[in-house]
Amino acid sequence: KQWYQRRVAITAGSVSVGVSRKVFSHVISRVKSLPSNLCLEYCTTLTEALKLRLMSFEDQITELNQHMADLYEAKKDYSKAASNLSAIPLENSQKNYSKAFTTQMYLKIAHLYLEGRDS
Repeated sequence: KQWYQRRVAITAGSVSVGVSRKVFSHVISRVKSLPSNLCLEYCTTLTEALKLRLMSFEDQITELNQHMADLYEAKKDYSKAASNLSAIPLENSQKNYSKAFTTQMYLKIAHLYLEGRDS
């Protein structure tokens, strides 16, 4: 319950965006060290919470989606891995990703979808 109340306060805008980003970046770094299944659960919860303010937390959402994709790929759940990478707003973003990064992501997404189809 405490975690939920803090998450609501941080994502609802009652805490400044700068502070919220730092808090979520710290939480994400801690969550990444959890066992895979627990990490996926927390990453999913965090992503859902942050989606409410996508423009403010784009970097954190991207980091979570990339990490979840890595975890799903390790579990050989290629379609979920591809789906997480596809959720990253590569084109319609306030952030200008490099062409190399964007191309790398699209190639990885395609590769994961093909892997999922073949398994």
